[in-house]
Parts: sequence; structure tokens; C-alpha cells
Amino acid sequence: EDDIRSPPTPASEARETPPPAMNDNVRTHYNALAGYTSYDLQWLGPILYPLTFACIAQALVFTDIALSSQGRRFLPQPKWLIRNISKPASPIRMDSRINMVASIIMLSEVVFAACCIVQCALNYRHREFVGTSNACDVQAAYATYYVFSAIGLAAYGIIVGWRVIAAGDGGALFQARRLLAAGILIHVVALFIALLPLFGVDGWMFATDYCMFNIEAPLYCALFLFFFGGSVIVSVIALYNASVAVASASMDTAGPKRDAFKLLLATSGYLFAAWVTTLIIAFLWLANGAVFNSTEWRIYGAQAIILHSNQLFTPLLFGWLWRHAMQAILVSSDASSSLAKP
Repeated sequence: EDDIRSPPTPASEARETPPPAMNDNVRTHYNALAGYTSYDLQWLGPILYPLTFACIAQALVFTDIALSSQGRRFLPQPKWLIRNISKPASPIRMDSRINMVASIIMLSEVVFAACCIVQCALNYRHREFVGTSNACDVQAAYATYYVFSAIGLAAYGIIVGWRVIAAGDGGALFQARRLLAAGILIHVVALFIALLPLFGVDGWMFATDYCMFNIEAPLYCALFLFFFGGSVIVSVIALYNASVAVASASMDTAGPKRDAFKLLLATSGYLFAAWVTTLIIAFLWLANGAVFNSTEWRIYGAQAIILHSNQLFTPLLFGWLWRHAMQAILVSSDASSSLAKP
């Protein structure tokens, strides 16, 4: 199959670009930027799906979050999540901690979707990588921030879900200050990792038609495997403990907790599958020493469309379904406590 990538333009024909702001060893494959030509469908595709749909979904979810804090509903409550609780006599405000956690998780998705749709639209309009190396630096930075924050926040959401299932409103970890501190810490760590190339660390790369951290370099490959592996391990532990809590739940709360656990399980499965492509790239590099400069280079294109789908599905999973599942547990726990009082 023919290689459809645009070859680097010879120096005599290349357009003038600003001099690199960093050492060459920090930027990999940037020489391909000058001769890059934005494809038609390859760029139009992400703009329409999933990014446009993602922005719409994010706006709907944030509207629902804002209204739910006032006891009003915007998005429908999934019937399978509220079938096991009694219909309240008056509207119930969504717990502020649940809304806060969902917003923290969605923040990186919003940043990534907004930045990507703007840059994709510019490149598609001009049929080139607008801004060349400087724009590639910016894209690589926010893409790296997204990868590491999204992985950490996925585990964060699963862990919080486990604690709500296990302890309801009374869990020590289900305190606003602790939840906020943990969420901010994940974002700060991800941002620090994203900006490491500014300190001469190798580095950022141009990967077929977008820029990201250089996963074909020891440091970033190791960081990704560490973060991904750690996220999987803590999520599995949280899911196991959540299953134990469901098995020992009282009759009044077992239904909502069981539904929430199934949602956590499905969400974990989706997120694991979404990151498998990046995991494969890391293992391909470890095994072969190269991915971009090999016959497997097209996997970078698959990675892009799969990860962009997260901007659509993560808001639906955490921003919509997860919130209502957690709220159903709190409502059922409150009702059970009220009945238990003499």
C-alpha cells in the first residue's frame, strides 16, 4: 500500500519557518511540517465527528450540571438508574460534590476538544499545518496534558464511584476539599509533564498529521506506561471493592448500588479500549525501535480518531450517567436512613 504522507519539502522549496525555540533533539519529525498538506476527509472527519458532536454533548452536560444544582432537570434521568428509588415529592438538588467531580473530569476533555477543533479547522481551511513548528509545540503540549490528565481522571472517577457505593454520603474520601485537591493535583501533574520539553527533555513529535508527546522516546514512553498501568491497577482494585460493597448492601440500597457498579464496569471497559491504541504504539516502539518510520505508522491516525471520541463519550459517561448513578445511591441511602430512625 502506498504511503500517502506528504514527504518533507526540500530545503530549496520549503517555506520559511521561524527558527526552533528549542534544541532539535526535543522536536522529532518536525522536518515533515514544511511539506505537509492537510488532507480533505482526514481533517474534515474529526471536525464533524467526533469534535462537533463532542462540543454539543459537553454543552448539554454542563447545562444539566448548572440546572441540577438548583433542583432542575435538563437532560433526562436514565430510567434504569432511578428505577430502584422512590420518586421524590419535590425536585432534589444534585449533590454539589458529584457535580464538582464530573466537572473536574470533563475539564481536560473540554480543553482538548476546543483546542483541537480550532486547530483542525484552521489546517483544513488552509490545507497546511498553520503555524508549523510553533503551532506543533502548542498542540503537542495540550495533547500531552490531555493524555496524562484523562488517564488519571478516569481512575479518579472510578475511585470516587467506589467510595460512594461503599460508604454513601459518609465516606472520608467523599469530602469536597479532598475531592477538589485530588482533581487539581491530577491536572497540575499532567500540565507539568506536558511542559517537560521546555526544559530540554525529549520531547514532542509530529505524528503523521498532528503533534503529541514523543512516545517513541524513553521518558515519555515510560511515563505513559506508568500512568496507564497505575490507572488500570487502582481501577481494578476500586471495582473489586465496589463489587464487595454491592454484595453486602442492604435491600434498600442494593439496587442503585448494583446499577452504579455496572456503569463503572462498562465505563472502565470503554476507557481501557480507548487507550489500547496508544498502548500498542508504546509496545511497538519497545519491540521494533520505530513506529512513525515503519510500516505501522498509520496507527497514529487510528489513535487520533479514537482518543477524540473520548471528548464525546466521557461527558456522556461521567457527566451524565455517572452523576445520576451516584445521586441515586445518595437518595436511596438517605431514604434508608430515614426509615431506620425510630
